[in-house]
Amino acid sequence: MPLQFKQFYEPVAFMRVTTAERDALDYPPDGTVIFNVETGALEMFQNNPAQELPCWGTVLGSAWDVLMEAETTGDLYFTNPAETDPAGRYRMYVGGSTLLIDRKTEAGDPGTWANMVFFDGYGLHLRDGLLAPQETRTIADGELPLIGAIVVAVDTEGGTSTDDLDTIVGLHGQILIIRPANTYRSIVVKHDTGNILCGGNADIVLDDIQDLCLLSYEHTADKWYAFGPTPTHDSATVAAASDAALTISGQELSLLPVVRQLQGWITDDNQNPTIGVLPDNHVVLAANVWVQEAFNSDGTDTLQVGFDADTDGYVTSTDVSTTGVKTVTLGVVAQKVVATAKTVEAYYLNSGSEPTTGKAHVALTYIVATALPA
Repeated sequence: MPLQFKQFYEPVAFMRVTTAERDALDYPPDGTVIFNVETGALEMFQNNPAQELPCWGTVLGSAWDVLMEAETTGDLYFTNPAETDPAGRYRMYVGGSTLLIDRKTEAGDPGTWANMVFFDGYGLHLRDGLLAPQETRTIADGELPLIGAIVVAVDTEGGTSTDDLDTIVGLHGQILIIRPANTYRSIVVKHDTGNILCGGNADIVLDDIQDLCLLSYEHTADKWYAFGPTPTHDSATVAAASDAALTISGQELSLLPVVRQLQGWITDDNQNPTIGVLPDNHVVLAANVWVQEAFNSDGTDTLQVGFDADTDGYVTSTDVSTTGVKTVTLGVVAQKVVATAKTVEAYYLNSGSEPTTGKAHVALTYIVATALPA
């Protein structure tokens, strides 16, 4: 007899509990679903024998509402109803050919929005401060306990100059990003010493607060899969490597150049910042200018990007009197091989009074060219 379904319109009510009441449940059957009145989310229990704590995961809601303003801007908004401050919102939208994700940092209409992530033809880019640690943990006998945060600063035991991390207590599907808590204390993520397997089958060394290690946990194997930074080299080493060739089965193959970026901020109180140094034989492929806070002089407000001898060599005059992602015009030096290294600067210009507000992010995407053929 085939399975038959009967249509009904009665509502379904799940057990309504607080987080503390949920955690007090003594290992309910797998698949038990409750409604958490504190987060406004449906949560399901999945037993993990390897862990000492109950394993509850969000199956619906995650305390977030999704709003689509299709008839106005087309922006997609994510709002947390548990946030009493209306600044707790995110939005996703398209600016030109770029997909952006912003977080509202100040209440009001329109309020203040800060860009977190943007995606363009050259990849995914994270704004400064996005991966700031949510908490700090200290290694104890090579181990870290169960961590609730996603981004964590890790410190050495006893403040020693270096410490090995070989085991982390985890939950199924957990994602973790770790970084050193102190530039002068190195964290060595050990490969296959405890329950961590590192990409490349080699230890990952985090010896700078800018170094990140991404880990994903799989509970059936009780293993973390870790991916971290590769060794860094100066521009001369990188240029030499990009000039090199690789021989496989008698065939010589040119190595592809690595696409890299310089980036920095120009503000009303720092109108001529140094963005960084482009190495010998660089080629600027593209530029991105995003204005978070409009410059407000009583004249024109523009910026350009270049170097001492050619102040708009990479980006010509770009209006920064309004917010958003700007359409930029590359300068005469861009998209050409520049044989000598250049110290790149951004220049703010106005034809009126000095601005009291203004913040813009500048990014140059470039490669180091292969050697000039004989």
